[in-house]
Amino acid sequence: MRTTAQRYSSPGSGRSPSTAPPGRIRRSHCSTGERRRAAGHLGTHECDYGDLNGCPVTALAAERSRHIDVPFPNGQSYRQVIAATADFLHELATDRHGQRVLVIAHSANKWALDCLLTGASIEDLVDAPFGWREGWHYTLPAAWPAITHS
Repeated sequence: MRTTAQRYSSPGSGRSPSTAPPGRIRRSHCSTGERRRAAGHLGTHECDYGDLNGCPVTALAAERSRHIDVPFPNGQSYRQVIAATADFLHELATDRHGQRVLVIAHSANKWALDCLLTGASIEDLVDAPFGWREGWHYTLPAAWPAITHS
């Protein structure tokens, strides 16, 4: 079976676009074995860690909980990432209603999706171990916009 999904990736890192280059058919990240064509681009970035951009993950992990509401020095806060991701979801709800979309992003964007679509708390997510796997599935509710979680 062949299906098509729009791909949206976070710019600013050579890692995400190289995961699924535009125009190539890939089976990775497809738990059903369906083929999906990559296209599109997400207009939001991974969290801007400001002065900490490029630092070791261990150094960043020690700072995360302090920057939920307070931006990283010369960067942004996790709540700002959540707001940008909410804007992206509004765009999807308007422009891609009923379509399957593949989003390639970073941990902060994944946490934002968890907050917006599952009701998770950013306070809990930033300090929890990140359980990597090949993919997560989310459904954008028909009643979007989401209820604001504080």
